[in-house]
Amino acid sequence: MILTSSFDSTARLWDVVTKITSSFDSTARLWDVVTKKQIASFKHEAPLTNAVFSPDSKWILTASRDSTACLWEIEGDLPLPE
Repeated sequence: MILTSSFDSTARLWDVVTKITSSFDSTARLWDVVTKKQIASFKHEAPLTNAVFSPDSKWILTASRDSTACLWEIEGDLPLPE
C-alpha cells in the first residue's frame, strides 16, 4: 500500500500491485510491487519529468525535459493498478 498526500490537505491510501517510475536516465520503468522486479521499460531521448497511468491502466504517459510526451501501450498480462 502507498499513502500519498496533497497540498489540498487530503491523503489517499492506494492498494498498489504495479508502479511506474521516471528517471533522469531517460527511462520510465514499470515495476511489480510484490516481487520488486522490473516488468517493462520505456525510453526517451532526454531525462523524464513525469510518468502516469491512464485511468483504464492500459496506457502510460511519459513527459521529458526535451518537451516531448509519449503515450505507451501496456501489452500482455501485466498486474496493473486498479
